[in-house]
Amino acid sequence: MMGKIIIVNNKENIFAQIDKEILTKSNFKVEFFHSETSFKWLFKNFFSLIKKIKSSQLVFAWWAKNFLPFFIAKILNKRSILIAGGGHIIVDDNLKGIYPKVYNSQPFFWKILIKKSLTYADIVVVPSEFCRKNVLKIKPDIKDKIRVVYNCVNLGEFNIIPSGKYVPKFIGTTCFLYKYALYTKGLNYLFQAVKTIYEYLKEKGIKVMIIGNDKGGKKSIIRYVKELKIEDLIVFKNYDFKTKREYAEFIKKNFLIYIQPSIVETFGMAMVEAMACGIPVIASSGGALPEVLKKSGIVVNIKDVKDFSRALITLMEDREKREKLGNLAKKVVSENYSCEKRREKLESIINSLMKDVKKDN
Repeated sequence: MMGKIIIVNNKENIFAQIDKEILTKSNFKVEFFHSETSFKWLFKNFFSLIKKIKSSQLVFAWWAKNFLPFFIAKILNKRSILIAGGGHIIVDDNLKGIYPKVYNSQPFFWKILIKKSLTYADIVVVPSEFCRKNVLKIKPDIKDKIRVVYNCVNLGEFNIIPSGKYVPKFIGTTCFLYKYALYTKGLNYLFQAVKTIYEYLKEKGIKVMIIGNDKGGKKSIIRYVKELKIEDLIVFKNYDFKTKREYAEFIKKNFLIYIQPSIVETFGMAMVEAMACGIPVIASSGGALPEVLKKSGIVVNIKDVKDFSRALITLMEDREKREKLGNLAKKVVSENYSCEKRREKLESIINSLMKDVKKDN
């Protein structure tokens, strides 16, 4: 088996942490190098990063804005894999000014660095076909080195049967409450749908729960809810779960329906986690969501409040359909988004890449 893989990424990237775990299971020697995209960090850690990459055989880094590792790897003749799964590879003029992470909203200099990262990386891994198409809008000449490998969930953590009796009473969604979450996560359309069917929800005793820690946007979201006069039907809960299993048990007990109203997603991890629990899903047509859902839930037109309202009532009125979609969703996750499947695909990509190195030598 090959030598050391250096994963270069920031401390909060749970996706990189998952990849470290699954690559370690493949008997690769994996080491983390925590990074930031600020120029202050780059100047301070430039030589340390060179030393780490020099002692490794493969550089593995998330986000196309993470330019420096690929530049250094190229100079040192080391192989590199870029995981391009963030909003910064989404090309959509309609999102410019609304969603600061998308490629269109990036300053000119960062656009150059994103293109350079895509150029220097030997392989570009994306978490959906939607991402592949967007990357090709940025760099049309790299299609031969793009690989679609879906993100994954640990099936053991989400395949649970909660103890005791439980009656789910919430329509739920999970997201960080950033300043722009009200619009990019489609919460405004969800709240408008709640306003439309307010009396129906009151009669049924159903509320909406938003799980997510405040990242600067909670006050504006609460203000919006109050303006619609639906605050009695909206519940906010911090993501304070110690483990994914604890989170899974909570949403399984409390979520009658999971809703993902985002205007765009490159994959939709929170939605897939709900699917893994067997919770029926309503998702917007934004980005990769229909691709990932694979007809195991209800897809509604993006930004269409009436469509959301109809879908919610349809599922709440049809228990048999909820159970059918929930079971189908679990099957879709098991067949497509297990960590074992991601491990196998990443291992194959890495081994193939390193065989090419031996041939070159």
